[in-house]
Amino acid sequence: MKFAEAGKRGPVTYIENVLKEGLTYQPETYKIEDENGTIIQKAFLISCANASQYGNNAYIAPQASMSDGLLDVIIMEPFDVLEAPQVAIEMMNKTLDKNQKIKTFRTKHIQIHREKEGYIHFDGDPVMTQADVDIQLVDKGIKVVVNPEADKSKRQPNMVQTAFSEFFNDLNIVREDLTKLSRNTQALNKKIRRKLNNL
Repeated sequence: MKFAEAGKRGPVTYIENVLKEGLTYQPETYKIEDENGTIIQKAFLISCANASQYGNNAYIAPQASMSDGLLDVIIMEPFDVLEAPQVAIEMMNKTLDKNQKIKTFRTKHIQIHREKEGYIHFDGDPVMTQADVDIQLVDKGIKVVVNPEADKSKRQPNMVQTAFSEFFNDLNIVREDLTKLSRNTQALNKKIRRKLNNL
């Protein structure tokens, strides 16, 4: 809800909201059912993704594919103040699935049961729903119209496409820097925890 209400979107807004909400949000306990069984899980969030990112290079499901016919379900367990920066960094550098607070699995159909009704985010927009949420992937459910006579060899990127390509190349450089920062944050996190445990 906070992200939808933000005046602007982008990587910085994602990180700001993960850090702010991660420290104040009260996790809920969910009953999660799919074709393989049922689990009860306390979670900060549950995301059902058919693509790897929320948008703006925030990768909630780095291994997700839009062509495998499956939903990637991501369960983010509650995290503390020391872990929040790490979660935010890993979301931006495609390594969130390696975090110990993250559980993932794949399914075609999932039912999520909560104690009461509340908001869910549907393609980035908040929607009020009942306590029970039913999510199903419709394989090849979107029809795309293309010109079968088009000569692919004549397709040339326009100025906007070229600018985006350069922009994403620059983002890859930033992502590499974030990966290094992530490692440093993990090391610092361990040191702080050791010192706190020795108090």
